[in-house]
Amino acid sequence: KKNLSGKVFSGLGQGGFYVSTIEYKKEFKKLLNVDPYEGTLNIRANKEDIQEFLANKESVRIDGFETKKRSYGGINCYKIKINDVDGAIIVPDRTNHNNETIEIIAPMFLREKFNLKDNDEVELQWRLV
Repeated sequence: KKNLSGKVFSGLGQGGFYVSTIEYKKEFKKLLNVDPYEGTLNIRANKEDIQEFLANKESVRIDGFETKKRSYGGINCYKIKINDVDGAIIVPDRTNHNNETIEIIAPMFLREKFNLKDNDEVELQWRLV
C-alpha cells in the first residue's frame, strides 16, 4: 500500500515530553534525519489499512534506555512524507494509544504548517531513502 489516509485528532499531550527527551532526539536526527518538533501529530485510521501500509516496510529501531529517574521504551520508526515534509511514524513499545492511532514526528508543528484541525483528513506517503 503506497499511501495511508486518516483523520487528525487531539492526543493526550504526552508526545512532546517523549520527543523532547535528548536521547530520543539524538536518535531521531541520526537514524531518521528528522530534528523533530516537540510534539506528535496524531492520526486515526483503519487498523487493517495501517497494518497493510506498514507491512514489509523497513523500520528503524530506537532502543529503550534508562535515566536516573525512569526507563524509556524502544520505538519502531517508519520514514514517511506528509505532503512535502519528511517525517516518521513512531510506534512506541509502550503507548496509551490503540492500534488505530498513528503518531507522526516532523521538523515542524504540522497542525500549524498545514492549518489542520481535528477530523481533517491527511494522506501519508512513503519516504524513499
